[in-house]
Amino acid sequence: MGLIQSQIQEDANVKYTIILPQTSIDILEAMTQSKMISSIDHGILLAIEDFIKAYKKMEYKVMMREAADDTSFIERTMKTQEDFSKVDVEGL
Repeated sequence: MGLIQSQIQEDANVKYTIILPQTSIDILEAMTQSKMISSIDHGILLAIEDFIKAYKKMEYKVMMREAADDTSFIERTMKTQEDFSKVDVEGL
């Protein structure tokens, strides 16, 4: 299993202090002033969410590559596909 197992819950906010380069803060402030983001915190949250999505996508690809090398996984997948193909007939 991967490191990230559950979705971020909006009601489970945790205050966390980070140190960012001044240029990043300047860009986030400009984005806030131009209404691209509602706040610096919001911009940071969006970036973290994008990072987590990319990580999960990469993690999924690794798991699928590992599964492709697992003959029992391939056999189970093919058997399931075969079983469902029998049900895919219209009117059943």
